[in-house]
Amino acid sequence: MKKFNLLSPLCVLFLFISCDTSNKSVGLSNWSDDGKVYKWHLGTENAVNVAVNVDKAMQERDYNQLRNFLSDSVSITTSNGVNYDLDSFITRRLEVDSIVDSRNATLEWEFSNVYSVDLDPSRGGEHVSVTYLGRYEDENGKNTWNSINRYYVIEGKVVWWNTFNQDIIDSENK
Repeated sequence: MKKFNLLSPLCVLFLFISCDTSNKSVGLSNWSDDGKVYKWHLGTENAVNVAVNVDKAMQERDYNQLRNFLSDSVSITTSNGVNYDLDSFITRRLEVDSIVDSRNATLEWEFSNVYSVDLDPSRGGEHVSVTYLGRYEDENGKNTWNSINRYYVIEGKVVWWNTFNQDIIDSENK
């Protein structure tokens, strides 16, 4: 019985030590500013929250609030390759909002996935990926697409933002 009492705590301790996944990493990337190859680590909830807040500000068309989550030197590249700085992006969004409103159209989207990964947790900066389903509809018809926004977040601010889109072909209207 004494052996059992001594072995039980040791087994439990071994289980806790062997189940530690806090330092787990996977894959590889040389997508770093120092050119080294790193493995991906899970990011933080803080970086995910930045992406959620960017989405909320965009949904509400609150571009003053959006500024709180984008760095002053942010670089934004849209799916057609056009690059914007912060002010030109907001100017373009106001133009798009005006066009949508003048056509009495709807432009909406919802995200289905948001996650953050980090190449080197000791250095700061996280890669956040957000997957969306987008819809546009006006009197001439509708369009749907999948979209992926990739943000690089440092200290609570997006420093670059890339968007990739894929049209969804409606099989009934081919």
